[in-house]
Amino acid sequence: MYDSSMIWALIGHGLNVVEQLLIAGIIKAMDPFIYVTVFYFFAFIFSSIYRHYTKNIRVEKYEDRITDHKGLVLGYVGGALLGNGFWFASLIFLGLGLTSFVLVFIRVLVTLYAYLYMDDRFPWDKAVSLCIGFGALAVFSASGGSMNPVGFALALTSCFGFALEFICRKKIVHESVSFECFLTLRQAVLMVCAASALCGILIFDLPGYGIFPREYNPFTIIILTAFIGGFVVHMVMAKAMRQIKLSQNEALSTIKPVVVALCGVVILGETITITQAICGIVIVLSALYFLRPEKPRSLDFVQDDR
Repeated sequence: MYDSSMIWALIGHGLNVVEQLLIAGIIKAMDPFIYVTVFYFFAFIFSSIYRHYTKNIRVEKYEDRITDHKGLVLGYVGGALLGNGFWFASLIFLGLGLTSFVLVFIRVLVTLYAYLYMDDRFPWDKAVSLCIGFGALAVFSASGGSMNPVGFALALTSCFGFALEFICRKKIVHESVSFECFLTLRQAVLMVCAASALCGILIFDLPGYGIFPREYNPFTIIILTAFIGGFVVHMVMAKAMRQIKLSQNEALSTIKPVVVALCGVVILGETITITQAICGIVIVLSALYFLRPEKPRSLDFVQDDR
């Protein structure tokens, strides 16, 4: 049986779906560098406030020295910088759907690493189920668009960054250090880098997508997105990752594009193809099968004690 950690994971992924819908609604209406700069500014503010007001609790519970974990700092912060930077760049060439297709590789990289190096074992039938889910997700995400080589290369590069970040996050929550310290540093670095890129664009008068749409004020949406995706999702998922395995989290992640697509149909009046509908059903069923609480025998060979 699963404990409350799976509930936290479901909440975290659900909030991430909300974040993706909000991003999709405004990212094409304004310059992405402006959006990212404002997003991480407020994400940094939210995490800093939380870090300040939990300082006394943190001192009692943790060794609050992230400098003692330089490798995790580099992997978590550097992976986030690499992943987010190349992901937003790939949106320009591919759009959200095809970028999601390439990001399937994140699921593969993280699951493979967890299986080989983090003792995250699962039986052969669940391995088959997970592979079917990954394959269906690739077909689901690739339907309805043409692949741009530059965009594909950018999105694929972002996969390695995100995979590194996710793996380091899992390791961080098992160390005696407060996660909010890592999160605050992460958001600060991303904010500074995004602001630097924006300044470069303004100084050299590089082309953009226009500052703000006239139909509405996007700041309210950006602040809401920063609070949900830049702070709450990270804290909730950190709580979930203390117990659930990376493979379980990745299986759960495969369902998110299906939910986003369904929300697009219901809320935005979008349509999906028959292929996507079939693949969506396969993705959900394969994820549910993988997440079954039964624990059959592992793939590992049982050694003979002779």
